[in-house]
Formats: sequence, C-alpha cells, structure tokens
Amino acid sequence: MKKGYLIEFKNINKIFPGVVALDNVSFNIEKGEVHAIVGENGAGKSTLIKILSGVEQKDAGEIFIDGIEMFINNPKNALELGITCIYQELPLSPSLSIADNIFLGQEIKKFGFLNKSMQNNIAKQLFKEFDINVDPRTLVEKLSVSMQQITAIVKAMMKDAKVFIMDEPTATLGEHEVSRLFTFIEKIKGKGISILYISHRMDEIFGIADRVTVLKDGKFMGTRVVSEITKNELINLMSGQNIHDASLVYDPERAISQEIVLEIKNLFYKQLLQNINIKVRKGEILGITGLVGAGKTELLKCIYGIARLDRGEIIFNEKVLGVGGGDISTGFSVSGFVPEDRKREGLFLNLNIIKNISISSLRFLTTFTYINQKKETSLVKKNMRDLDIKASSILQQVQFLSGGNQQKVILSRWLSSYKKILLLDEPTRGVDVIAKIEIYKLINMLSKKGISIIFSSSDVSEVLSISDRVVTLRNGRIVNIFKKEGFNKEEVLRDIMFG
Repeated sequence: MKKGYLIEFKNINKIFPGVVALDNVSFNIEKGEVHAIVGENGAGKSTLIKILSGVEQKDAGEIFIDGIEMFINNPKNALELGITCIYQELPLSPSLSIADNIFLGQEIKKFGFLNKSMQNNIAKQLFKEFDINVDPRTLVEKLSVSMQQITAIVKAMMKDAKVFIMDEPTATLGEHEVSRLFTFIEKIKGKGISILYISHRMDEIFGIADRVTVLKDGKFMGTRVVSEITKNELINLMSGQNIHDASLVYDPERAISQEIVLEIKNLFYKQLLQNINIKVRKGEILGITGLVGAGKTELLKCIYGIARLDRGEIIFNEKVLGVGGGDISTGFSVSGFVPEDRKREGLFLNLNIIKNISISSLRFLTTFTYINQKKETSLVKKNMRDLDIKASSILQQVQFLSGGNQQKVILSRWLSSYKKILLLDEPTRGVDVIAKIEIYKLINMLSKKGISIIFSSSDVSEVLSISDRVVTLRNGRIVNIFKKEGFNKEEVLRDIMFG
C-alpha cells in the first residue's frame, strides 16, 4: 500500500438479494484530504460507507487502514479504529450543554465529583483551535444545525478520530452555515484528519473536495483530482450508459390523450416550492426529478392535500381542488398517494394484507354500515393475482413481506378505488431489480386505463426510462420540462445539480 494512504479499499464486493450493491470496488483515501464520493441513487455510496463504519459486512475484498488489513465487524470496532460517521441525526443530547456532550461517557472527575469547570475550559480551548468562540455551557438545542455538527465532530475528535464520514452534511444547512462548516473542515484537514464526503451537490464537491471517486451501479468508475476535472467531465463519468433498458420499462403503445386532467397554477408552499406551473394529461406518466431537498415530496403532498398551499391553485378537470391560503386541497378525493417512506406513511404494518389493500375501497364494499367480507376477500385476491404479490396468505401481516411486495400492496390499494391520478414518491426505492420491473409494468398498465401518473424519483435514469415528460426541480423551482423525444441525461443532471 502506498505511503500516505489512510484507507485503501481493494476489490470490495457486496450482494443483497437480487442486487449487486458493490462490484469489485478499489480506491484509496489519503491522509488529510477531503475525498468526495458521487454517483446516482443506487450507485453503492451508502453501502460502501456502511461497510467502512461497520454497519454492514463486505462479502469479499480487503480494507487497509494505515497499511494494515483490518476487519471491521461492527460500529464499535470502527470507532476504535478512528472511523466516525457524522449522520444527519446527530449523536447529541439536546438538553445537555456543549461541554457535557463532548465529555459524555468520558467525564473528568476530581475527588469523585464531576469537574465541570475543567470540562468547560477544555471544551472552550478545543473550539478556539478552530477559531470558534463559543460558550461551552450553551445547551446544544440552542445551537444552529452547523454548530451542532461541529460539536459532534469535536466530540469525535476526543476519541482520536482518523476519518470522518459525512453523508449529505449540508442538506439542512443555510448558505452561511455551509460556509462555516467548510471552514471547519479545512482546519480539520490541517490536523491530518481525512473527510469522506458524500454529496449530490456538484458546487460543494468543487468547493471543498481534493479528490472525487465516482461509483455507478456498484462499480468503480474512476478517481479524479478535483482541480483537474471539469463539472461536465464529472457528470459524463457519472451518467455513462443508461442502466435502465427503456424497452423493458417504457410502453410506447400507450395512448396518451391530449386532455388536461390536472393543472397546477402558480403554486407556492412555504420556502420549499416557488411558482410551480404544471399540466398533466390523461394517461400520461409525468416524471419529476431533483436532488434531496428539491421539493419533490412537498409538491406531491400539496397535490394530494396533506400540505396547505400558500398561493396558487390545483385544478382537476377544470374544478378547483385547492386554493392557496384557503381550505386544504381535496386532492385525495381524485388521487392516490404512494409515499416515499412506505413503512411510516404508507402501510399499517401490524394489520394484514386484506385491511391494507381494501381500506381505500370501503365505500364500494360496504352495505349500510357493514363490510361485505366476501366482496372484500374477492377484491384482495384478484389484486394479489394481478400484481403477483407473494405472501403466505391474505391474512399475513404486511410487516413480514419483502420490500417489493410491501410496495405492491400499497399500489394495489389504489387499483380498485377508481382514482384518476396516482402520485408515486420514490416508488421503487429499496426494492430489488425484479420487483422494479414488475412495478414499471404495473405503472404502464394503469396508464393504459387512462390513469395519470406523477412519478417522482431522484434516480435520473429511472425517471427518463419510464416517463413521457420529465420536470426537473432545483431548490423548489422548475428548471425545465423535457419531452420524451428531447430526453438527455446529461442535461437533466446539469439542471438538478446546477439549475
């Protein structure tokens, strides 16, 4: 191993059921550098950092730290080796002070009593080393998000950290806080500590990273010195060949009407969506793509009616469903919603398949105040056959189904509810390749029935392969709307990353 390398990955492989997450990945991280890892959703970034931090175990390959092969069996093991993850959910106690958080678990005592004075003095000095003047007695809950992140890093440095893994660290930060965090990162580098930086934001990569490694479909595409590569070259390296075979995904024989069924006019929502204007045709599959935080989920929730517009209108078949500043939209009366977080927002995990599927169709299954159980069972069994939902029986609790089958349960919920619009938020996230293809076929089938689909995903390849048109979002604004014949992956990536 070359001298100066802090970490070296050699031929790392990881396979999940139906998915090759990492395929023979090899690269290195130097001491005292900011090393960025980029790639589309599903490229293998998260799997790699989980392996390095001990959350997942590699199937094959070697990891060297300071030239010695190491076996990272669990997160505690990783911490002992100097590897620390700074998650968006920070490992801090909000009700304790900065100093108390830093020394939590390794408190300084004098004559058996906690020596808070010494802890405060040391904490103050630690921050001064980074030119940050802060009162260590301040409660963490009173700090800005960037200062909370810095506190978490200082806390980790007390345990001789060698590398910090930062996964989308600026997702919730304002511009000023990003600047403060980057200044702090530069000072960490000066102490010989490395940063493994995961981000979709190209401006940040070119602003803070020394080198960048590109992953695609679990494969290593190359490592480049940031100062020696242009943004366009990096995007080309990331995009490569479309991983989705459009012939398997897109059905060109679908008849798309020119009839406008949904119109969104001048929609504003908090600080997250600004001046959104979209028209959706009958039977159309409209793709929406953007980075995390671009406003995709918020837009779908506004249409469905679980978020109140500030301004604008949502119109279905020339009937106004939602008006900014007025009553919340009644979009749920004409649309079905498949949320991104299916377990928390989409499923009743402790209920069986029957209850999860039939809940949206009860008005068609009820006589007076009683549910016709024969009709209910017949409907659920038909939907399970049509969608090939694999389960031991219709009475099985959905929490015990695979991710793909859970997602098909949610989709089947809307098959018999006679909704005209389906809002799909990251509908294939966390499902294997076979289940993805089945979901794509189902979406095409629903479109053929005249149902309009709004398909939101951060996977650009997926959106381009399934959609008739694609809307690109960045920072809550529409950048562009592409027609099928004008799809260009590099242009779409450029839109969502740079605007």
